[in-house]
Parts: sequence; C-alpha cells; structure tokens
Amino acid sequence: MKIGNNFLKIGDMVWVPECIEYKICACFFCLNGSNRVGLVTHVDSESTFTAWFDIGKWDFSREDIGRDGIFGVEIISEGW
Repeated sequence: MKIGNNFLKIGDMVWVPECIEYKICACFFCLNGSNRVGLVTHVDSESTFTAWFDIGKWDFSREDIGRDGIFGVEIISEGW
C-alpha cells in the first residue's frame, strides 16, 4: 500500500477500528480486549502483512488497508 512515496513496510504502526455492527462480537480483537494498535513485522510481496498487537499476531492483506467496516486497517504512523 502506498503512503506518500513508500509502501507499507516493517515498522509502520496500524490500527484496526472497533467493531460497531455487533452488540456481542467474538472477533480476535473484541474477544481479547485489544487496544487495536499493531506494529508491522513482516511484509510478503507487498500484498500480505503481519502485525503484532497487544494480544498477538494478526495477518492482513492490501485490500484491508483503508477499508470501512470490520477489520479495516488504518495506517497511523510510518516506520523509519
């Protein structure tokens, strides 16, 4: 995913918005009470990413970045 002139890379911080469509949600983030802020630790072919959150590892794809709704990923800070 392009951010300015760079692609999403190791060291970037991401955030997963809270689930709002369900009163009782059993997703990875809600079930474990996550703060939903993660650090990108692996990039696979610039289309699949791994980030570590306060509750563990979660994989996501390029399509998840900037997507509205459940499991949309927002980039909150670029790494070095």
